[in-house]
Amino acid sequence: MSASMKRILCCSRISVLPLHNSKTGNCAASTKDALGSTHSPSCALFLQQRQLHNKQFSAGTASTLVDRRRTCYPDFEVGHQKRLFFSWFRRGLNAVDNTRIKDFGPDRCSAEWIIKTGGKIRWAGTTRFEDNYNSLPPEQDRSYKLEEINADNSEIMGMGFANFRGIKNLKKLMMNNCKYLDDEGMFYLEEHTSDCLEHLEFSHCKVTEAGLQHLTHLRKLKVLKAHHLSGVKNPEDIEKNMQSALPSCDVSIK
Repeated sequence: MSASMKRILCCSRISVLPLHNSKTGNCAASTKDALGSTHSPSCALFLQQRQLHNKQFSAGTASTLVDRRRTCYPDFEVGHQKRLFFSWFRRGLNAVDNTRIKDFGPDRCSAEWIIKTGGKIRWAGTTRFEDNYNSLPPEQDRSYKLEEINADNSEIMGMGFANFRGIKNLKKLMMNNCKYLDDEGMFYLEEHTSDCLEHLEFSHCKVTEAGLQHLTHLRKLKVLKAHHLSGVKNPEDIEKNMQSALPSCDVSIK
């Protein structure tokens, strides 16, 4: 084995020694490894830092990899905490308040939910879309009925679709590029919009073949576009089956 290889193998066992500078008369830190070789001050600092890193990483062999990353890489802990915060924040935006649905109706509560998560809504009898929470009508006014929703690129999650409980006038729903949309949302669509929804679009989300099966019970559906779903492995076969289940609907699954 070469001398350089032996030094690499033994670099974790080092001792710090003073190195005398004949010109200045000062002493600088140096290291002496297990083979007796003396290293320069810069090399000594490197080896000390490496030794400390090895001790930190190897300490507590029963700890998890996440704990080790938190010890050796502080940025990992920061990123982990950010992910937890934003996950909690999204769930808060999609939370369902059954008391508010009872007091103010599903149209009002659904409009609040869509706007809070980054979408926009259109009331029946109007042509303008609303995306400002402060522009919503008074809570006690139940004359406003939700007819169209554009939730493209929003933060909607499946749990939020429970806001549709009791809705009667929703005709069109678009949810393209909603990365948190999943099969739970498809279940609630089947439960609450089977007697009203006519146009449904979504793409680039977590919906799978199991979720698509819920949509076969949407009796009023005339247009269904479900594109770029990574959880759907055989879109052609699914499209044929759903077209057969929904003969009055123009089905497109890609």
